[in-house]
Amino acid sequence: RELLMVWFGHMQEVKPHVYVTYNGDFFDWPFIESRAAYHGIKMSD
Repeated sequence: RELLMVWFGHMQEVKPHVYVTYNGDFFDWPFIESRAAYHGIKMSD
């Protein structure tokens, strides 16, 4: 939970225009979304 909160806070502060990932649409983002949901964190906040 703490790592997700720090990472989301950093992304809100930096506001990157592009996220560069490898297989991000099919692994990285779904994983982050599921872990955030597990901890009751909304990615949109």
